[in-house]
Amino acid sequence: MAVAADGLPWVNTPDGGVSTLTNGQTWEPVKNLPQVHSIAVGGPSSDVWVLAGRKIDGEYKIWKMDKNLNLSKAPGKTLAIKIAVDHKGNPWIVNIYREIWKLVNGKWMRVKGRASDIAIMPNGRVFILTRKQRG
Repeated sequence: MAVAADGLPWVNTPDGGVSTLTNGQTWEPVKNLPQVHSIAVGGPSSDVWVLAGRKIDGEYKIWKMDKNLNLSKAPGKTLAIKIAVDHKGNPWIVNIYREIWKLVNGKWMRVKGRASDIAIMPNGRVFILTRKQRG
């Protein structure tokens, strides 16, 4: 589940679909999407980003949803297992190697550190969940 700045919730349903609350009362499914595995919303325009499609080596393609609920693929060949969106509308992702990346001006930039999950507050503060390696 993700909540836009205007309070509009978006949910990733168990069957891989996406629904959003319309008029504050009715859950409306978004039609014609590939199977969605994760959803994130953020930024002043409440940009919606999803990880969707078939799994490729344990990861998913990254897509941006426009205001007409159509998807466009993120630039590059970057794949992810986790996604969050910052206060500027840029997606941050975690890949299977636990690397953190963010999309800035159409290019993926590596962020220092490793994570197993990521979340971003409306003010832009980034939280990462790490795990200690045993060995």
